[in-house]
Amino acid sequence: MFSESGPDAQSGFRAAPTVASVRPGSQGAATPKPRPQPIEDSDDAPDDARSLALDRAAAWGRRAAQLAKLVKKPKGKLTAEKQATYEAQLDSAARQLVADLKLPGELYLVRWGGTRKGAGTFYTRPQLTMPTVRRTLEPLLRDDAGVVRTPEELLALKVCDPAMGSGSFLVAALRVLTASVVEALHVHDRLETVQGRVAIDCALLPEADRTLPSDHVEDRMDAVVRRAVVEHCLYGVDKDPLAVELARVALWVETLDRDLPFTFLDHKLRCGDSLVGTWLDRFRDYPLLAFSRESPDRKWKGVNHDADVWHEALKASRSEAIADQVELLSGQLRITASATSDEELKKAVDRVRRLYRELRAVPAGRPDERARIWRTRIQADAALVRVRAAFDLWCSLWFWPLDRLDAVPMPRELHAPDDAALEVVAELRDRHRFLHWELEFPDVFTEEGAGFHAVVGNPPWETQKPNSKEFFSNHDPLYRGYGKQEGLRAQKALFEEHPSTEDGWLDYVGDFKARGNYVRHAAEPFGDAKVAGHEGGDVSMVRGKAGASLHRTWRARRARYSGTSDPAHPFRHQGSADLNTYKMFLEEGHAL
Repeated sequence: MFSESGPDAQSGFRAAPTVASVRPGSQGAATPKPRPQPIEDSDDAPDDARSLALDRAAAWGRRAAQLAKLVKKPKGKLTAEKQATYEAQLDSAARQLVADLKLPGELYLVRWGGTRKGAGTFYTRPQLTMPTVRRTLEPLLRDDAGVVRTPEELLALKVCDPAMGSGSFLVAALRVLTASVVEALHVHDRLETVQGRVAIDCALLPEADRTLPSDHVEDRMDAVVRRAVVEHCLYGVDKDPLAVELARVALWVETLDRDLPFTFLDHKLRCGDSLVGTWLDRFRDYPLLAFSRESPDRKWKGVNHDADVWHEALKASRSEAIADQVELLSGQLRITASATSDEELKKAVDRVRRLYRELRAVPAGRPDERARIWRTRIQADAALVRVRAAFDLWCSLWFWPLDRLDAVPMPRELHAPDDAALEVVAELRDRHRFLHWELEFPDVFTEEGAGFHAVVGNPPWETQKPNSKEFFSNHDPLYRGYGKQEGLRAQKALFEEHPSTEDGWLDYVGDFKARGNYVRHAAEPFGDAKVAGHEGGDVSMVRGKAGASLHRTWRARRARYSGTSDPAHPFRHQGSADLNTYKMFLEEGHAL
């Protein structure tokens, strides 16, 4: 697109500076020019302004055509005729590059730079999902002799896609498991025909569906088994709410039967960030390494934001948190609010598991009753709400806004945050969509070391680091075509004209730095690497042997906590390079 200044809005529809859209597939570069003077309010001003804009767009098109070498320069001696032909070809190429032109105040539509990644629109075709899932599940479906396992063993399997998108891998798992369960019913003699009806001997199928008319029994049995597989075996997570809805629809379509209503899937397919959450054996202690992240304004050379403002505030908060933790460990400070006890946790999780069993006991033909139990008794359970809030607070410490560090809870306030802190936590929870596996799927994580039998999927494969072209092209449609120095000048112009853009860029960069710090340290978040001998980070609470002693004391206190998942939580094998989502999902899938 041709533009003389960045747009003044961040939505898809924007009030235009002088903009001419470039035809797809064209190449070239743009040189930013001075912003045009305001159009006078007169009858002939629009025509004059449009004529001037057309001239500028044509000049830009000629320059772009030259830079992209769309027109060959004349060879040999330059004659007037050759020059005229060359100029005519340049004009023609310029006209082909410019598809449309918008004056200031007119609207135009651009695509947000992160649409494809942000909207969960990646899709894996069945030609890949089916063989991948079949190969993954095959060792679980048959015994050492190659005989299919019993229907009960198959329906007890737990399969998860932690980045499910529109559910293509879950649909493949549904098909593979359904075929195996139907085969098992035949192989293990679980079908008996009595007086024109077929009785199915499988306790994990709904009682009402264990007797079927003998007419078209295979089709009917297939539909019943599909629903049982969804109910007992499949779990999925995605950060995008639209993707979650699409996955629900995909499974609904696969289990569709004219004689059966839609199934209730809210408790099986959850919306959240699979990679960011905490665990039952972690959330009761303060993660000192949350303050080890780098501030985006360190040595910043901007327009409106001074350098090192947040950097110094972050250092001060880190020092305060360490001092607070030292006082707690040494007994100099006592707090009245206590952490959630193991007994309270056990009661809360056991109650939720009991409610899950009650939900599953409701016939599939009553999805409204299942929805009622889920929303009014499980999601609204007071004890679960308190535990989830504590989990969210723990995660929020890693992503706390650097301009609101005055509200960040210190160790003494971890279990009794004030209203200002809770407000920030709510914002961060909704923005980052923290997902806590042990709380979201308590029927899977039932004891220490528990988890899914298989994790399938094709998670996003991207490097997570700031991308100026992605960010600034949302503000200046031409930004992707700028060189380094042109881009820096365009950034400065945007910061001068729209100060909020500078804040937005710093927040954008800060999010990546915060996530990088979380990934590096969340597995061992307490800063005792030297004492414990792991590869996590270190925090020196006090100098010398006294500091090591405090760390050992603290570690011994934490040892009494246990969870219902693999205690070696991710992430431990990501290294110091840029974050790679595929590598992160691989490690998490192993832990789950």
